[in-house]
Amino acid sequence: VIAALSDPPPCSAGYADCSGGISSADCKAKCVAIGGTCCDSTNRDCKRIDARVCADGSCSGDKACEYTEADYIVNSCKGAESCSNAGFSGRLPLIIDSCNEKDACYYAAFTGWIVGGIKSSCNAVGACYRAASATSIAGCIKGSCNAKEACYRAGSIAGLSLSCNSARACYELDNIPNNELEGCCNTKTTGEGVGSGICESLDSYPEDECEAPSSMPSQSPTQSPRFETPAPVPPAGDSDGPGTWSWLWVWDWDFNVVINGN
Repeated sequence: VIAALSDPPPCSAGYADCSGGISSADCKAKCVAIGGTCCDSTNRDCKRIDARVCADGSCSGDKACEYTEADYIVNSCKGAESCSNAGFSGRLPLIIDSCNEKDACYYAAFTGWIVGGIKSSCNAVGACYRAASATSIAGCIKGSCNAKEACYRAGSIAGLSLSCNSARACYELDNIPNNELEGCCNTKTTGEGVGSGICESLDSYPEDECEAPSSMPSQSPTQSPRFETPAPVPPAGDSDGPGTWSWLWVWDWDFNVVINGN
């Protein structure tokens, strides 16, 4: 089930509608037309982009948003190939304050899914490189993966909140589909080589590396819910019989879950 936005996230510079796989030059021209900037590094910054881009300098850097598919991009994708192919065939609902470094979200959600989008995350070299590529992150990435290669090729996870904020912390973390990581895997390590990440290559919930909710940083207060997934649909046949149920998630722009049910 893929999230659908009912209203755009805030963008003081205004949005350029670069939907439909337009050229980098055309997207840049749309940003300039409303008095802003985007796609202004090379003629490949936004090649075949399919997104609404905030004209705040987003999608700037060689191939920054080449083939990127997202509903909204705000203050994000600044750096060479920072969001190249991100959301391709697994469209991202939004990228906010994220992916601002070289290769930060390169191929993230490429033929996979990050259902809730990315906010205030992945701001380091290779931080979310191929995260959820050919797999999924069922919730969102919020306040997470802000270190070099922190969530490199991470996938099959319920969601990430205030987690994985150290070098290679969740590098190739995989197969945790039923538990969101909240305040997990933030311990700093002494190196950045193979095996140095605190939760690197784990395939089970890292309970010993998660903070208690009371010790976690506070989050912004919940605002009006603004995007949601469709209501759950029962499987074919008897509603009490076997089958897979969809979920109802309603989020605000701070990625706080307002309603969650099945």
